[in-house]
Amino acid sequence: MTTHELNHDNGVNEEKKRDDKTTLFRFLFTLLFVILGWLSLWVLAAIVLIQFGFLVFDGEKNHRLTQFGGQLVSYQKQLLTYIAMQNDEKPFPFKAWPQNNQGDN
Repeated sequence: MTTHELNHDNGVNEEKKRDDKTTLFRFLFTLLFVILGWLSLWVLAAIVLIQFGFLVFDGEKNHRLTQFGGQLVSYQKQLLTYIAMQNDEKPFPFKAWPQNNQGDN
């Protein structure tokens, strides 16, 4: 085997190691975001229940809860697109919390 062939094989092995490391990190981040998504569903369920309480006792929705609920849904969408490998951009806390104006309706 020539020196050139040996060097070329080393490059392939280095590239394979980098790919394996990238895949491992992607798996770990995906696992983290699955857990965060599961927790965010419970938070959203609590918001829904509290919001119904406001509707029953005050006759109207709480504006802040409506706004936060919209932001949480946007965050969940970001989580799902990352988890489903539709996007490589990591959601919060690796980027800003989503601002959603849908709650203003």
